[in-house]
Amino acid sequence: MGHQISLSQLLKHIPLVDDISCKEREYLAQASKIVRLAKGGYVIKRGDRATGLYVVMTGKVKISIPGVHEHDKVIEFFGTGQHFGEAVMFLEHPYLIDAQALEDTLLVHIERDALLSIMTSNPLFMKKIVNGLALRFETLLHDIEVVNLPSAAARVADYLLQNSTLGHEIDLSLPKRTIASKLGLQPETFSRALHQLIDEKCIIVDKTKITIIDGEALKRHAPQLDVTFETLSAECQNLSQQHKSPPARDWIAPASSKYSEYEF
Repeated sequence: MGHQISLSQLLKHIPLVDDISCKEREYLAQASKIVRLAKGGYVIKRGDRATGLYVVMTGKVKISIPGVHEHDKVIEFFGTGQHFGEAVMFLEHPYLIDAQALEDTLLVHIERDALLSIMTSNPLFMKKIVNGLALRFETLLHDIEVVNLPSAAARVADYLLQNSTLGHEIDLSLPKRTIASKLGLQPETFSRALHQLIDEKCIIVDKTKITIIDGEALKRHAPQLDVTFETLSAECQNLSQQHKSPPARDWIAPASSKYSEYEF
């Protein structure tokens, strides 16, 4: 029988809570649970009540707004280490979105009350949450700008630039229909835009891998878009480094909390 990793150990690998104290992390672990989804399974359906946030440990999750005749509008994708659901969690409103696994996925759900308790006692952790929401909002504004570009090639070029690694490679394992929906395109239009960028020698495609061979030419397709995945990621890392929480060794769970019986 294999070694079973604890929730507390799992939380150590989540950027959102990797720098809080051990006691705080153990407290959150008591308010967390593992959620396993097979490909195509839903962790959230529109109308569900928000009870906390979800962190993707492995796999990928698609966030979409349900549409008529199964024409959902894809909003975002979340992969390993990323989290979603906190905005609606704070409002205590029903979800307006669906969250569906694009492959077999393992998530951790952290309950709202426990998160709010840590935020109340740890202002730096609260700032980290707020910074994440602000960056998410900025990214959403960028996405709105992208889908209003008249050129399909410009939308696709921006997507490739945002999702390229340091080696200028993009994993295109996501369904083309799903990426096209995020960009406000029909799948066939998305494919034509890819072929245009191939013909212009901006990229090469090998099965599910795209390699950028002329980044400057790719950028010229959407020169007005100066907010990129790289700049947002760098900003997020800088904020994380600036606001690391000190080890709160004297922190104790609130007496009124339903998690206060945990033995620290």
